[in-house]
Amino acid sequence: MRKSLFQILFAVLLACTFVVTSCKKDDEVQAEEPVVEDNNTGFNESEDLVSISDEVMQTNSSSLRQTETGQNYYGATVTITPKGQNATGKVVVDFGSTGIKGRDGRTRTGKIIITYTAVAPTKGATRVITFDNYYVNGNKIEGTKTITFSNDPSNGVYTANIISSLVITKSSGKIITWSCNRTRAYNTNNTPLNFTDDEISITGTASGTTQNNIDFNVVVSSPLVFKASCLPTSGWVPVSGVLEVIPVDVATRIVNYGNGDCDRKVTVTVEEKSYTITIR
Repeated sequence: MRKSLFQILFAVLLACTFVVTSCKKDDEVQAEEPVVEDNNTGFNESEDLVSISDEVMQTNSSSLRQTETGQNYYGATVTITPKGQNATGKVVVDFGSTGIKGRDGRTRTGKIIITYTAVAPTKGATRVITFDNYYVNGNKIEGTKTITFSNDPSNGVYTANIISSLVITKSSGKIITWSCNRTRAYNTNNTPLNFTDDEISITGTASGTTQNNIDFNVVVSSPLVFKASCLPTSGWVPVSGVLEVIPVDVATRIVNYGNGDCDRKVTVTVEEKSYTITIR
């Protein structure tokens, strides 16, 4: 079984934080970072769920026809209730109450519940993700995420529509809300057993409220592209693509991930001012 592109992609991406490397004054930068960062938090938590669900469904694909309890890569207990003659099956990923530290360095507790209509990512197949007292690094994740596969895999390419509605309660007690309606295109380059040449692209929109109660909208104005070949040098961050982060009553932030280089650099432009962010 090939390794899931997303289990590697977002395990690394989720560890990202922003580091400002421009010459702007600190107070200017600090005033502009929170909206971009809180959107990044919502995006990362959303994509982490894709990573985990992809891995669980792939690594347990041969077991999804029988009731079974076992371990997945993260060390969580995976309990499978097969679909059988029913409309759906269910997979519960239980990280326990004391916490399990993943390879991304983050500690998870509680349960992720995946309700699925088909094991394989075939046209029309859906996965609905919900939670039971689920925390990541002390931040509680609530809400739902629905993944609907848009087409049967053809020449190593398939797509999925992702609808998320998440509430993230930080360990500080502050709350971020984040929702999205996005399309993800998977491209294995016809080498399903070799993830090193895989690519994905993401398009669509998102919206939310920062932990400081600033409402914002997000538009992917140029597809966000990730390349597995960049993993050894820069980890899993977009190598190209542009986001427009649009806070209410505040200037739009243009977030540009570059032109394909594996350099972890992001340029944020606010009106006529720009600064560089390094994702680490």
